[in-house]
Amino acid sequence: MSSQQEALAQMDENETELVSEFPPPPMYYQQADQLTPPPIPTEALARSTKLAVQQRWAKEIEEKSMFGGGNGGLDSMPDFDEELSNINEVGPTVNIFGQEGSYVEDPDLIPVKHDCHDPQEVKGEVSRLNNEILKGFISLLGDLVNRPLDNEQSKKKLMENIELMLKECNKFREHQAREVLIETLEFQMRDRRRALEEIKKQIEKSAVAMESLERIQGKNHC
Repeated sequence: MSSQQEALAQMDENETELVSEFPPPPMYYQQADQLTPPPIPTEALARSTKLAVQQRWAKEIEEKSMFGGGNGGLDSMPDFDEELSNINEVGPTVNIFGQEGSYVEDPDLIPVKHDCHDPQEVKGEVSRLNNEILKGFISLLGDLVNRPLDNEQSKKKLMENIELMLKECNKFREHQAREVLIETLEFQMRDRRRALEEIKKQIEKSAVAMESLERIQGKNHC
């Protein structure tokens, strides 16, 4: 038996051992690909985003009032785009972990108000927060198993990290848009260069054909 065949046989044995440690999936899993997923609750998500922004704005005013006095220059509610402005605040919402008063935010509906000139720094922060969120989910699962009635701290920390990562992702949107624009312009430039080369080739072929035609006509006149 060759070394490659031995390696494949070893992989098959390992896979068999790994699979045998887990119970088979329920029978209804076979029907999962036939199900139609429910529609995305677009209006409820927009309403949740608006309420979350208002909630964060009120929290910022409270914190600034406690430490600096007054409202810290936050005189009015944050500006919403047209889609959020027209959303009625009364109605169904999308809540984090189903917890009342904690709303899921749609990053695409939140205006970008951050100046960031180093996308690598934002990328690093998003990566760090993503790791913290993964650890937070593991910690929350541990609390749900071992302390079902005492998981508020884990949920709070996890929600804070999710909110921070959404903010960092919003910062990165402007850099992503710039990269997409650069890529589009470069593609258009390459496309134009290919078209120009094709036109030059056609002109050269036409010139050769004209020279041949002129030579034939010259011979006929002779």
